[in-house]
Amino acid sequence: MRGRKPKPTDQKQAKGTLRESRVFEDEIKFDLVEDRIEAPICLGINGQAEWNRIVPQLQSRGVLSEVDYTNLTAYCMEVDGYFDAKKTLQDEGKYVTVTTKSGKYKVAHPAISVANNHLKNFLKIATEYGFTASSRTRISVGKAKADPEKDKFLKLVANK
Repeated sequence: MRGRKPKPTDQKQAKGTLRESRVFEDEIKFDLVEDRIEAPICLGINGQAEWNRIVPQLQSRGVLSEVDYTNLTAYCMEVDGYFDAKKTLQDEGKYVTVTTKSGKYKVAHPAISVANNHLKNFLKIATEYGFTASSRTRISVGKAKADPEKDKFLKLVANK
């Protein structure tokens, strides 16, 4: 077993724990995405809502790169699948009746397992991006960039 996952150099530098002896020289750096990225068309309503909720926050923190697109799509698809399964359970109930040769039995609805799998998958991805409370304590990034359109002070200064 390898131990803890290595922290990116940027995280170490932001935290003030960077040592020259611990710098990974061949660390890959990707260009950050500054422009608005539309949600993929393959996402359902809940997946699109999650995309529209998290992508602007990642961009404002300066941590969203082009290579994150597929992982974020997978995350949002898992969120979408989770809410679809929960809706099925809400509509059909937590149990279904199964008929066999020996009679009828109530068993747990298959959507429970589907919802649990989606939950497990999206939490795994969420942890990598710092979307969970405990994973956020292990990630350090700079402050959000101020948006001149939303920040009245920056708007005032920009007009001078």
